[in-house]
Amino acid sequence: LLQLVYLSFTAPRMDQNAFESYKSRTKAALANQEANPQIALSDSLQKAMYMNHPRALRVKADMIDKIDYKRIMEMYKDRFKDAGDFTFLFVGNITLDEAKPLIETYLGGLPTIHRTENFRDTKMDIRKGKYTNVFSKKLETPLASVLIIASGKCEYTLKNDVLMSFLTQSLDKVYLESVREKEGGSYGVSVYGQLSRYPNDDEAFLQIYFDTDPAKREKMTQIIMNELQKIAQDGPAAEHINKTKEFMLKKHTEQMKENGYWLNILNQYYWYKADMDSNFQQVVESITPEDVKQFAKALLEQNNCIEVSMTSGETKESFLPMLFTIIRRNEKLAAKRSPMFDKNRFAKFLIYFMVAYWAALLLLMGVTLPSAFESAAPSMEPYHILNQGLIYVLITDFLVRFVIQTATSHEIKPYLLMPVKKKKLIETLLLQSA
Repeated sequence: LLQLVYLSFTAPRMDQNAFESYKSRTKAALANQEANPQIALSDSLQKAMYMNHPRALRVKADMIDKIDYKRIMEMYKDRFKDAGDFTFLFVGNITLDEAKPLIETYLGGLPTIHRTENFRDTKMDIRKGKYTNVFSKKLETPLASVLIIASGKCEYTLKNDVLMSFLTQSLDKVYLESVREKEGGSYGVSVYGQLSRYPNDDEAFLQIYFDTDPAKREKMTQIIMNELQKIAQDGPAAEHINKTKEFMLKKHTEQMKENGYWLNILNQYYWYKADMDSNFQQVVESITPEDVKQFAKALLEQNNCIEVSMTSGETKESFLPMLFTIIRRNEKLAAKRSPMFDKNRFAKFLIYFMVAYWAALLLLMGVTLPSAFESAAPSMEPYHILNQGLIYVLITDFLVRFVIQTATSHEIKPYLLMPVKKKKLIETLLLQSA
């Protein structure tokens, strides 16, 4: 491993064939990417956040041919010709006596020119103030995707990092109850938060994302913002705080046994000049609902909020008929994936044959029975005689369905997370199976 590190610094080599292969694969992937509707949302988000900053532009297929391989190698060699300001981290089962000679040989022998460098501010700052962009995009299935970002100045400390975790986990619990379970408005709401230090001031970044029915977009967005404001005004529930504490302390105990955790802690210590481990347990145990309230309040009072929404523009009413298509398609897929598919094909052929047989038989009966009824009961109309026996036909149909047909309560489970009320799902399934 150390030999490879040494060679990466001192003997990088060009491989034109590998580069051309990379270009071909990348162009194909980027071209296919254009068909993904989420790319439109991503592009709009980058534009909203960074206002067309050149470093935030998405790489497109037509840009790949503009890559200058020689220039890339020049930049690479310039970056790696001075190992004097590199920090190498080793985590895991390492014996110092065995590792030290290798480190001295392969890392100690790396080139240095002792240059002094610092961050260059490229002015790639997140947009300040309030910004909203709601746009329509034709989608195969009616859907609205909403992404909300709140940002602002926030000191990069262990306590603030922990408070961000408490805020995001409290919002997770609140949105599960209000948006998913109560309103049935989304599969789930994703909440993510982080702190950053470079290149300038320390900042906090809170992101909320969810998909919903286009007809519910405005209402769900309002609920999302109301719940966030509620935590900033009243603080999270004590129950949520206690559950978060229990989860974070348990997770921390488990993570301390993993190399990845310590690599991250060391990286933050050397890169961000912050100790994010020593007092972790004490900080977590000290957090109160008031602390989370003040943290959320300080972030929201800076009034930096971006909302980007992509909607198909369809209404709820137009979505419901598509349930028939979705359910039917899923039934076909389930049948094909079944190990009994080949046998089921024969059974389906037999069913179609019997349907055709009974249709022909009923047609024949419809032609011949009226004359037979007139001969047997000349004082009664044929349909009166049929109606007398209709109740027995319905009872027989009910009993057959009761024994054979799959219960709707079992069929509905895979669709409960769809942005449609349970009542509508049940009605659709009943109509579809009728």
